[in-house]
Amino acid sequence: MNDTDYTEQCEIILIADAGVGVNPQISTSHISTMKMIEGWGYDISLADWGQLNDKENGLDIDEIDLKTTEINLISIQDFKNRSEYNKPHKYAYYSDEPDTIAYQEYVEWEKEQEEIEEAIYTERKIYQFKDFLSQGFKKLAKKKANQLSKINPFGEGESYTGNRAKKLLEEIRNGCDVLDNTFMGDGKSHSVLEIGSEEGQIIYLSKNHRNPSIPEIKRIFTDINPRTQWGFYFNNEGLLVEASELINPDSLVIKPNCIRADMFKGLINKGYDVENSGDTINPICLNCPLFSKCSDTPGMYKHDKRKQTEAKYQRGFPDSLPRDKDYSKHILIFDEPSEQLSTTQEIIETWEEIIIELDRLRPYLTSQITETLNESETQVQTEENYQFIDRLVQQLKPLFKKKKSLDIPSDKRGQSLKYGLEHEIILGLISVEDKEKLSQIVAQLEFLESEFIGELMGKLDRDHLLGVEQFDHEKEYQELKKQLSKELPITERNKLSIRFNYLDEERNEFKKKIKMVNSYHNSQKNIDYVKEISQKIADLPPNGLINILKALLGDTNISLRIAGNKCKIVVNDPNKYAFLKDAKKIYLETTIDSNHLQKIIPSSRPLKVVHREIPLPLENLEITNINTPGLKTNNPTKTATNRSQKVLRELTNRYGDMALITHKGDIMDKDGYYFRDNIGSNKFEGNPNLAFKGTPNPNYGAIMDEYRAIYGNLDGFEAYYDRLIKAQILQGVGRQRCQRYPEQKFRLFMIATDLNLDFLKDYGCKISNHHSLEYHPEAGSPTQVARLETLSAIADLSARGTKITLQAIGDLRDVSREAVRKLIQKSGLTLAKLIRFMQKILSTGSIDTLIEGVDRKFEVKQLRQFLELEFEAIATETLADIKTMGWEVFEKTYLQTFPEPVLARIAAVLLALIDEERIIFDSSPPPQNE
Repeated sequence: MNDTDYTEQCEIILIADAGVGVNPQISTSHISTMKMIEGWGYDISLADWGQLNDKENGLDIDEIDLKTTEINLISIQDFKNRSEYNKPHKYAYYSDEPDTIAYQEYVEWEKEQEEIEEAIYTERKIYQFKDFLSQGFKKLAKKKANQLSKINPFGEGESYTGNRAKKLLEEIRNGCDVLDNTFMGDGKSHSVLEIGSEEGQIIYLSKNHRNPSIPEIKRIFTDINPRTQWGFYFNNEGLLVEASELINPDSLVIKPNCIRADMFKGLINKGYDVENSGDTINPICLNCPLFSKCSDTPGMYKHDKRKQTEAKYQRGFPDSLPRDKDYSKHILIFDEPSEQLSTTQEIIETWEEIIIELDRLRPYLTSQITETLNESETQVQTEENYQFIDRLVQQLKPLFKKKKSLDIPSDKRGQSLKYGLEHEIILGLISVEDKEKLSQIVAQLEFLESEFIGELMGKLDRDHLLGVEQFDHEKEYQELKKQLSKELPITERNKLSIRFNYLDEERNEFKKKIKMVNSYHNSQKNIDYVKEISQKIADLPPNGLINILKALLGDTNISLRIAGNKCKIVVNDPNKYAFLKDAKKIYLETTIDSNHLQKIIPSSRPLKVVHREIPLPLENLEITNINTPGLKTNNPTKTATNRSQKVLRELTNRYGDMALITHKGDIMDKDGYYFRDNIGSNKFEGNPNLAFKGTPNPNYGAIMDEYRAIYGNLDGFEAYYDRLIKAQILQGVGRQRCQRYPEQKFRLFMIATDLNLDFLKDYGCKISNHHSLEYHPEAGSPTQVARLETLSAIADLSARGTKITLQAIGDLRDVSREAVRKLIQKSGLTLAKLIRFMQKILSTGSIDTLIEGVDRKFEVKQLRQFLELEFEAIATETLADIKTMGWEVFEKTYLQTFPEPVLARIAAVLLALIDEERIIFDSSPPPQNE
């Protein structure tokens, strides 16, 4: 069969995931792929079963079942017409010839985004430089405010040798909690199997407790299941995950255990405190028609949880542990505690929802808890308080509009445009006219919160949104039944019988509904009820206003941020894990900070930090740090993504198969993503080549809000954030488990922007720094690419024997003479100097050898400087000298060579670089002329 016959007989069908049609990046990629295959002569179509434009409820191919019978095949044009590809977006991605004006708008948007990222990036770089100077400059020292320990390559605390479980149990018996921060891959998780306790339980806590990487943990430890409305099933990766109403009940491994689980989740996510009701039963359970059966019926939440938490060996998540249990005799093992311990909750509320919530709280706005006011007085007072809060809330309204019109400090402008208005800026723009009155109103709202939630549950029940109505006349029914069993006068019997028959009919109807609830997951009617519940909860405004009011009163456990039309409220609960205070706790993690750990989870026992002595773990790892413009953000532009794709393609050509870890939302094909696969995963163990794209920057604004809510201020935040990034990088570097294969050589490529990986040298690895332009002539910044094209044009003209002029270079590059002149001028050279420079280079070999070769690529220092590959070279060399010599030697051998007036100016500049509020003077000022 020839190629033509084959393409005519072979039809290709593309299977796309749910929601691809509403994602312009993915739909564009799919259309380009389909066009390419079509260009090869194949017939290609795309399967559609309603999933393409339904991101929320659409089913991927591995999720559809026999009920999905209507599957259509659509053409490229049909998909293009229905997808975001064909819709005009302000910041659209263009694969065909774009409209000139629209494309220019996109280019300007990319530039604006990069400028914002640059501003934020520069602020962080300034912090890092200040931090370095403040530690090294002997006349200055940082104040000790919320100090965070550095990541030590050998682990913090006391070192030990020998059996890990024996050491950990020894510290537990000595009355300590213990943190083992030995480097990754040393078998910390395996030691869990060796830890035992004669008097108490062993409770293994992990983010991945349902899918532990060690089979024996799964076999020996009983899993503590949470409330689940739809059960659990194995997904296409073989992982046990929570199901939805769309999953076939026959595929469930763990059956549903609570008909109101989704309601708990929905209301908790909205900020309603439905769990912590003191000694009373939470209002959701209290109104549940199956409440009386839940504790005694196998398969229901309360019954199963009681049985599971009675087991000697348990595994679960901290939030699933019973709050009313005495843990003083039990050993809790936290595997990667930073992934599971959090005392903060985030509530998102729009301006419109704040107004709706204020109206909802109107009846509760009495300013004091009292029974002395009559109804009319209470009504007047309530209206006054409503007007008082309304005036306060109205001050927030302008903050939800365009931020550019607000008076924002210049040093905060980049962050405000990117992440929204920060807590301190918001508080500075809001004026509270009577804090005492506001404090009284907040106290009243807190006092009535449980009553309000109870009323809310009752309202939902009355609307038949929680399944069935209650039968509240059981006592009367049984009493009538008893009376009717006796001899009674006919008139009285008839009277009682009428009432009894009515109750009997109502009771039977209730029983039918109970039966229906018991067969809940096979009932379409109840599935419809659940959809109504979800919609009703979605329509509820979040419970955020009270926390906004608390923040305005100075509550340091709350942090506010307004971005776009949304106010993000982060609330810290410092007592969340107080119920574990007396437990015997073991923590297993390399990169967690011990001080932060103790801030999050209180303990009556001192914390002992230990690590096992091991050889340098990364001696057989070579790290290539590839500086690639445009990857400072977690969501790079298409231009920056194209650069990294070119680099990755070249790396694959040189070194073979390359696994890639990048950000979850990246459109590039990936084998894993940050914040999941770079931590605790053995997926890449033994893989000789591994690449990372981008820097694992946790959301800067989100981490700042969380830090402020936990610590009450931002002292030490930059150090904390910097450590988080280093921890993520270090965790990623440990994924290949190099130390387990000492005879094998490993390569790791970090494709990122201006990333300093020198801290990894302490672990034994070799690091080389390169630029993306060295791997592909189109993988640099626009300036770098233009300069490289200029060099190539000079080389080309020289080879032809043609006179080299600005116009000739411009003609070859298809740009104007003026553009070439400005480009060369900005480099600090003239055309004549550049020609002489190029002739010298070409005398040692061709430009192609220098640019495209592997061995001699970019060896000439002047070439690297002209192409801006020596980023901040002078500063880097100076700082390297300081590090090599030590500050004192550097000052004596280098600084002291300057005249004293100049030296005094240098010292003044260094002082100005460091925030005066964060330093103290411990010796005399710089020397003066005698």
